[in-house]
Amino acid sequence: MKYFTWVEQQGKTYAEIQAMWNERDYFTSIQKQVGEIDELIVEFNKEVGLA
Repeated sequence: MKYFTWVEQQGKTYAEIQAMWNERDYFTSIQKQVGEIDELIVEFNKEVGLA
């Protein structure tokens, strides 16, 4: 099921799913990008007229 949702639906690579399973800092490294991700969300919302 994880393969289907990540690889088939989200377009992730098999290497990315392996990294998620095997790299201890996979999720904490994503958490460190919160500021950058928030900026992208704000920018997107402006482009589509939500902000």
